[in-house]
Amino acid sequence: MDCASDGSGCQGGFQNDCFDYAEGDSIDTLAEYPYSGFSGSCYSKPDGPVKVSSYSQVKQNSMDQLKAAIQSQPVAVTIDASQYTFMHYMEGVITSTECGLSLDHAVTAVGYGVDKDAGEYYIVKNSWGADWGESGYVRIGAVDGKGICGIQ
Repeated sequence: MDCASDGSGCQGGFQNDCFDYAEGDSIDTLAEYPYSGFSGSCYSKPDGPVKVSSYSQVKQNSMDQLKAAIQSQPVAVTIDASQYTFMHYMEGVITSTECGLSLDHAVTAVGYGVDKDAGEYYIVKNSWGADWGESGYVRIGAVDGKGICGIQ
């Protein structure tokens, strides 16, 4: 985030700007350049071990398309994290429309599953640390359209 000089980073931005940066420049692993949650000076070795060879957009508003993408790799998604339901999430599946649809927070969808009571859900890794949610993860209900918290 610190290295994408086009506005992406802790003050807001877009995942595709970060991916564009990583397509042209090698980047370091989390162990080499730990995430701090604060803007800082860019530290990047020209021979970092991580490089994005390509990326693509997932069709918006499609649960099937997002699930298909997650089957191949983790997927960067944007959600509404400004509402109480998300900010104070502790456990379970968020199925409430109170989560909101004003997209303001980048997270990573890493899987999906089915809860016997709540139905289908996405497994999402957040950047707020292991003390938040389910060890740093949240389960967000999977429904067609914009999705819970705007995930689609």
